[in-house]
Amino acid sequence: MSLHYLTIDESGIQRRFAFAGEQTLIDVLREHELETGINLPLPCGGKGICGGCAVRLTGVLAPPDAEEKASLARRFGEAGAEGMRLACRAVMCGDCILSLEGKNSRASYKEENLTSLSEPCCVAFDVGTTTIALRVVDDNGKAVYQKTEHNAQRTMGADVMTRIACCGSEGGLEKLRSTVCRQLERMMDEAAHILGLTQDYAACTAAGNTTMLSIIAGIDPTPLGVAPYRTTDTLGRQFALPQREDGSEGRGIYLLPCAGGFTGGDLVGCLAALEHFHPQLAATEGLLLCDLGTNGELALRCGDRWLVTSAAAGPALEGGSISCGSGAVSHAAAALYDTRIIHEDKSAEGEDKTAAAPTRRIQLSQDIAAEVIGGGTPRTLTGCAVIDLVAILLGRGIIDSGGCMECDSFALCEGLSLQRNDVRQLQLAKGAVAAAALCLMHRAYGGSEGQLSAVVTGGLGYRVNPSSMTAIGLLPCCPTENIRAIPSLALEGAVLCLDEEGRKLAEAVRARCEVVELGGDALFDELFIEQLQFPE
Repeated sequence: MSLHYLTIDESGIQRRFAFAGEQTLIDVLREHELETGINLPLPCGGKGICGGCAVRLTGVLAPPDAEEKASLARRFGEAGAEGMRLACRAVMCGDCILSLEGKNSRASYKEENLTSLSEPCCVAFDVGTTTIALRVVDDNGKAVYQKTEHNAQRTMGADVMTRIACCGSEGGLEKLRSTVCRQLERMMDEAAHILGLTQDYAACTAAGNTTMLSIIAGIDPTPLGVAPYRTTDTLGRQFALPQREDGSEGRGIYLLPCAGGFTGGDLVGCLAALEHFHPQLAATEGLLLCDLGTNGELALRCGDRWLVTSAAAGPALEGGSISCGSGAVSHAAAALYDTRIIHEDKSAEGEDKTAAAPTRRIQLSQDIAAEVIGGGTPRTLTGCAVIDLVAILLGRGIIDSGGCMECDSFALCEGLSLQRNDVRQLQLAKGAVAAAALCLMHRAYGGSEGQLSAVVTGGLGYRVNPSSMTAIGLLPCCPTENIRAIPSLALEGAVLCLDEEGRKLAEAVRARCEVVELGGDALFDELFIEQLQFPE
């Protein structure tokens, strides 16, 4: 069998990996995953129907079949598909070159390393469907290190339902568990090395949605994939990570309690952190907490209870399923501004010291400016920037209330443009979140009249613009002035649970959560269709 080479080019840095015979790109990358550190997203689980694993691949390749051509054309348009192939379908028959930019390689970003610390340290995780965030705190409770990576499980599907389906296949749960637990152990080891720790971590916790935490615990999540969508275990206790590759025992990890099947330890962590750090705000009647990411979770304060629910928003709010989208990685636009409306203020240029990662303001084409993580020309858009752009185009009349864009694509700069299908993906996400929020209002107050206040966290808590949220109708029950962003609440909740007092608070919060199931709810279905429209 003949031997070939795949050359991976990441911003001019090239590495070569051998493979035998004819193989798909994704199979070769999986074979060399530990060496490459590359986890390409497979939103549809590798079925070749979504276009989410499209990459620039050249060399000796079998020609694309009709389905691959159609998928690429839907995502990029006929012209933009040139040189692009689907990793799950492209068969390499000889030497090939894979050209990667920031959005496809293993992401390491929003990193902060403070040198002075007191051991022993503790570590907390927020394990999201799309990203995993780690924070190390020292013996005095001071945060000394923080890092976020893409969840390596995204090679097996972009959303929880795809991963639940994967768990139903032979060996699927073991594979997903091994993938995420190896990543958690590696992230802890890397942090310990960078910080020069002389002792192992005294405690480890993880917040996350019910599916992610169940997989870490080795608990089969497939009951969540069928009605009535309930978990067999709400966690809230210590587990052991699997045995490590060197044969040593895995670390212990406390998994935060979950309120329900799709209202997980991340939402409970958010609420615990809100009640602990912002008690007056948390006690506000009619406060809507929105943990918005791939699995959008919402909680409405109603008396002494929290009415909680989830909305299958999909990955669009975190930049997934968007042709030009990514997480908050280097060279991603974190925010966009319409310079026809907002005059450029030189005092706003340069690094944003309050951001989780440094950004720089850059002027793009079409009278639009961008805040770019790490500076330079943007290569991708975060979910926040996608919302900003759609809000701008709605204001200019380029997108109408039905989501129709007057052009096939809207270019911001070379290699970066918004496609018609991107608008559709955002509509689906915003429709689900808006309908879920209105359903909570109906349950609490018998209708959707009146106004709520909102706290936004999760994937959109990083740099969300309340005006843009209002423009697209993401939270129709909340006026702009009532929307506040507080980033990383789930991670704050995981840090709280490093000690016993925090765990007691999380359990108390869970006890006051009343789960509102929306699956099969006629009102939700009706509101979802209505909320697909953008405001007039």
